[in-house]
Amino acid sequence: MRKMTGQERILTTLKLQEPDRVPTFDGVHKKVRDAIMGNPDASYADFIDKIDTDAITISQRVFTWSYEPLGVSKTGRQLKRGQWGDVTQFTAEETGVVIEPGIKSEKEMDTYIPPDPDEEWRYDWLKQLVKRFKGNRAIVIGCTDIFDVAKENLLGDKQYYKAMVKNPSFVERANEIALT
Repeated sequence: MRKMTGQERILTTLKLQEPDRVPTFDGVHKKVRDAIMGNPDASYADFIDKIDTDAITISQRVFTWSYEPLGVSKTGRQLKRGQWGDVTQFTAEETGVVIEPGIKSEKEMDTYIPPDPDEEWRYDWLKQLVKRFKGNRAIVIGCTDIFDVAKENLLGDKQYYKAMVKNPSFVERANEIALT
C-alpha cells in the first residue's frame, strides 16, 4: 500500500476503510506545546509540523470568537468581554472561563444583538491552515454547541438551569439566539 497523506489517512478512516497506518492527531495544551517547541511564540501549526501528526485539531472558541480586553481581575487574571456579551477570565489557558453571563434578564433579550457568524475575519485562520497544509493534513475543528453558548455565555449556568424549571421560554429564547 502506498504511503497516504495525513488528510487521506483521516478521510479513509472516516469512511471505515483501512488506511496505511493508524492516523494520529490530538489537541495539545499550550504549556506542553511551548515546552516541546522551546518557544512560546511558535504557532500551533508550527507545533503540528514538528510532531508530524495527520491532522491539526483546533477550537473555534480560540480562533473565531472575538474578545475585548477589560483589564485584570483582583487575582491578576485577564478579563475580556466575549462576543456574546459575557465576561470571561483567562489564565495561561487558551480558552477562558465565563464569570459573568452576557444576558442577565429576559428583558435584555429584546435588544440583544448576537455576533455575526459571517464576518470574513472569522475564516482567515482556516484559509491560512488550508493554504499551509495543502491537503497533507486534515483540519479538525471543535465547535461549541448551542447548549454551551446559551448556558455558559448568554445566561450563565445558574440562571440557565433555574430557568429550565421556572421559565422555559427564557431558555428557549437563549437557545434561539445561540442558533444565529
